Amino acid sequence: IASDPADPYMGQYWSLRENNLATGTAPVWASAVAGECALLPAPGAAGLILTTAAPGPALASVLRARGTQLLRSFTVARGASFVLYQVQPNGRSSAPLARAGDDFQLESAAIGTIAGAPGRWLITHWTALASTPAGPAVYQYQFHFQFASTPGMADQQVATCEPSAWQAGDGVVLAVPVPAHMASGQGWRASVAIARDTHTWYRPQLGTLEIETAKELTVDYIEVPPGTWRIPGLV
Repeated sequence: IASDPADPYMGQYWSLRENNLATGTAPVWASAVAGECALLPAPGAAGLILTTAAPGPALASVLRARGTQLLRSFTVARGASFVLYQVQPNGRSSAPLARAGDDFQLESAAIGTIAGAPGRWLITHWTALASTPAGPAVYQYQFHFQFASTPGMADQQVATCEPSAWQAGDGVVLAVPVPAHMASGQGWRASVAIARDTHTWYRPQLGTLEIETAKELTVDYIEVPPGTWRIPGLV
């Protein structure tokens, strides 16, 4: 579920409800803010994306990819429309470009344009290697992209990816703008550092009733990976 950035909790509650109602053959729903991060389901999963907000650049690139199909549009209250798409499941490479610890492997990196978004964009495609921890917790990541040309000329863009659940094998598509003063030139490079939070939802138990709240605790802020990988054009 691609959630509205102004109301991210609606998507989280919705996905939690659908998962609580699920049977053995039902899809596992996850919610993510429709911004610079978009999710692709793991191979073999139902490739459905329900958008409750205008797609950001990452999701826009997914929705325009080969194999994406518009299934249906739903008109809801106050004139809003939710749109349901079917997308291709994540394609995982046997020879990834790089690996970020036990969290991600980098499948591809490219510079291109995105319809409706001005300028040029660095679009990276990753595969999640680890699932959400057991219990009321979830991994949330920040990808710090550093663009550098001559000494002293640097710019940073941060892509945040914080879905309500992760499954090993999920695809992650990130889109960050290339600085305009570098996009038309040569001799610049990009690097990325990844930081991970573990967010724990506060779910008080009252007898047999578990209450869902919006309170979060953040623990285990770490940087991954503990090393450096170099591929052509990206560090």
